[in-house]
Amino acid sequence: MWLAGAVLIPAIAAIPAYVRFLGDDTPPSQTVKVAQTLPSFAKARKITYAGSGVLYAIFADGTLRRFVHTDPENGGAKWLTPQGEELGGGWNRFRWLEAGADGSLYGVDVSGELFRFKYQPGARLEADSGQSIGHGFSAFKDFTAAPGNGSDQIFYGLRPDGELCWFRYLGPDAAEPWMNAGRCKVVKQGWQHYRRIVASGGGVLFTIDARGEAYWHRQRAPEKGGRTWFRDEYEPNGTGWWIHLDETAYRGVFYVLLRSGELLWFKYLEPGIYKPGFTGWTYLGRPRFPAGKITS
Repeated sequence: MWLAGAVLIPAIAAIPAYVRFLGDDTPPSQTVKVAQTLPSFAKARKITYAGSGVLYAIFADGTLRRFVHTDPENGGAKWLTPQGEELGGGWNRFRWLEAGADGSLYGVDVSGELFRFKYQPGARLEADSGQSIGHGFSAFKDFTAAPGNGSDQIFYGLRPDGELCWFRYLGPDAAEPWMNAGRCKVVKQGWQHYRRIVASGGGVLFTIDARGEAYWHRQRAPEKGGRTWFRDEYEPNGTGWWIHLDETAYRGVFYVLLRSGELLWFKYLEPGIYKPGFTGWTYLGRPRFPAGKITS
């Protein structure tokens, strides 16, 4: 059961993700077969959202592709280049891939080394062409980024003991590229029961626990690595979040990659404000299928 004020809502009606979309109430306009005019993410392994509809995906063969979704605010099946722009190869070497501001991409390899890349229209972007900007990121069980302005970038790393590390990269042209000399600033503790963290920007993070429940959090003064947060005892506002291959978000727009290869879209309205159950999501939390719904 969900508790929303003094009103009890049946759990099945409050699920904002992944149960109701399997039923017959999927909007007819979203029940479509994958067509040549829509991108296929069947062999994608990682996705990262840069905002403004720009979505990067690493595929099983190591290729990196850039897609432009032209309806990111509504989740419609509209793409500028459905086949995606192939940028380069070798990208399956990265454990995490995060999109930053100003066309930047950040990859953490299995050794924990952090590399920065810069997308340039029409240019190749190979996995071995990045600039090494940091080390020691292998100790995290999850890692996420929240784009700032220009080359400014905030990173969060979740340690197995539940400590949340904050980093801020000021860019290659700054006199000191990293705040706090690039060292971990612990901004939260007690998160050992979470397995995933997804930054949405503006200090807002969503966490996902082992049961697949999603929780909203908001950090105060994220640009300074603030250690105080808005209250944490909120009820979950998502469930069923255990069946994904990857999740990515920016300013409330979520793209979720399922193990089946389906790409789902969600939108959390007013991401800076907590809302209980399904009430914060568009379409009552039901997903849309911007790359088509796989029916076979």
